[in-house]
Amino acid sequence: MKNFIFASILLALLLTVNAATFRRALTFVPCDLKNAVNVAIVPKIPKSGKNESFHISGILTEHDITAQKTKLSIAYEDINGKGLGKPYTQPFTASTKAGNPFSLSATRVPTPKLPSSYLIKVAVEDPSNAIPLGCALARVEKI
Repeated sequence: MKNFIFASILLALLLTVNAATFRRALTFVPCDLKNAVNVAIVPKIPKSGKNESFHISGILTEHDITAQKTKLSIAYEDINGKGLGKPYTQPFTASTKAGNPFSLSATRVPTPKLPSSYLIKVAVEDPSNAIPLGCALARVEKI
């Protein structure tokens, strides 16, 4: 009887675990090793239609950050690079010289309807420069 109860509990536990959809932990990798951007996100895995908080930090080696001109851009894309919704942008509020650490928090970043696999691109951009000053990329997939 004890074995039957134990087996039933074990089976129920296994069915519950396998029924849940899991996503891997987010790992942001730099787009450019020279100007890497560190990204932390809360909650750790975005949910469609919910707001997220991003904390971005790093050191840009070649470019200054100019208050109200340099912008943070957060974009969700499908695996093929097609945008999912409008990218979130926020200007930096403080200037930082190249070679010095910077940080910026973006709260209430809207999350679009997400497919099972997608990309998150976080970039530090200057509107007068077509190439991002620094960026990081994360790929999210259901497992």
